Amino acid sequence: IREVSVETITLSLALPSGELASSIIGLIESHPLLELCGIARSIPDLIRMLGRFHPMVQLISPALVEELGAFDLQPQEAYALSSPLTFLLSGSDLQWDEKDLERVLRQPLRYCGLIDGDAARAEDLFEKIRYKVELHSTRKTAKAPRPSREGRSTHNPDLLALAGVKGGVGT
Repeated sequence: IREVSVETITLSLALPSGELASSIIGLIESHPLLELCGIARSIPDLIRMLGRFHPMVQLISPALVEELGAFDLQPQEAYALSSPLTFLLSGSDLQWDEKDLERVLRQPLRYCGLIDGDAARAEDLFEKIRYKVELHSTRKTAKAPRPSREGRSTHNPDLLALAGVKGGVGT
């Protein structure tokens, strides 16, 4: 028996409109395990979206990170920004020197890497995000011990039983 773990990764985008937005949206929507929660065009929009949808990952543009440096964050807003894993969308507009980088890294974001805005394949985007989500995930999933073969019928060893946790009539 092979254990398979499939989980949809929810993510949000924080970037001004443009060609980059269209290409990233296309990559996300073309992958069955990536779910786009929403797109924020400003810091207040981003904070509202994160508070409402609680995505696992956010992709943010350098322009909005710079805008974030000038924004006066309240503690609750800083907490909302630090909740999802954050990938910085890299591209030709990413021209930071050491001082800029130091200022950017002080923001309440959980940086976990760069995503190339010109990524060619949805599967490459998914694999990079999935790897970081698994690496940085705070959720620990306990695996149930495998049942022993004693007492099990060998009549149909390929039988797989599933049960739901939701109760109610007809469930």
